[in-house]
Amino acid sequence: MPEVNLALKITNWCNLHCAHCCERSSAAAPLNLMPIEKIEKYISQFKDMGVPTWEEVVLTGGEAMAPYYKQQSAYIPTVANLLAQNKLSMALKTNGKWGENIFLCNRILNDLSQVAHQHDRQISLDISIDEYHDNLYGAANIVDAIMRNPKFSEAIPVSWCGLNTAASEYTRQTFINMLTQRGMTVLPMDADGGIVIMTKDNMNVMFYDIGGLSRIGRAKDNNLTEFVPRGIPNQSGYCFEITNNDMAILNYRFKTAIGDRTLGEIYHELKTKVPTR
Repeated sequence: MPEVNLALKITNWCNLHCAHCCERSSAAAPLNLMPIEKIEKYISQFKDMGVPTWEEVVLTGGEAMAPYYKQQSAYIPTVANLLAQNKLSMALKTNGKWGENIFLCNRILNDLSQVAHQHDRQISLDISIDEYHDNLYGAANIVDAIMRNPKFSEAIPVSWCGLNTAASEYTRQTFINMLTQRGMTVLPMDADGGIVIMTKDNMNVMFYDIGGLSRIGRAKDNNLTEFVPRGIPNQSGYCFEITNNDMAILNYRFKTAIGDRTLGEIYHELKTKVPTR
């Protein structure tokens, strides 16, 4: 049976206003951060669902680093600590624009690495790099800072994601060129676009996840084509996304042919019917 992944959409605020945004996120949206006490509740429910779960919780938005832009810099480290205390890691979906501000970049990376080292857990970054994001300079700064500081590189793996279009492929290559111009050696890792990055004293891997473009939100408003992901579909599991306005709860009882069941009850009923190999 596949593992279940938990994603928390902590805000719809974003410092960018991308044409393809399925959430219609922007700087005009209220910050409206998901309260810490709700996150504690969701983590407790997540661990008690009675199904195999990832040991990683995704924070997304909007822009996951929004609290740093709004003078609430303790929010992300607090959530990271909370997850680590529950033996869960944190992954942050970000546009990486904050990398343009060196002071902010170092502050965020210091905060993340401090929590990671304290709990002996990595905290990962996933930066969106495609034709709709004006963020290459900031993203390159983040990778550069991580690669030049062993404290960061040991604690903060960074990956990237994009779209399967000619324009996005050109943007991806532009980003690689920016890394090489900063003195990094970049080597292809696999056919899906992953790369190995090397400096004199360090080596890291950036996995590349190419996704489709949902025809909802601003993508629908702008009549953008729905892009089909290339490669093998992600079969790692199913994801519960919980919005910051509490529109989903983990102990929801699904209507089934045999009555209302929670996900855990459905899982265990199915498990008894699946032959063991």
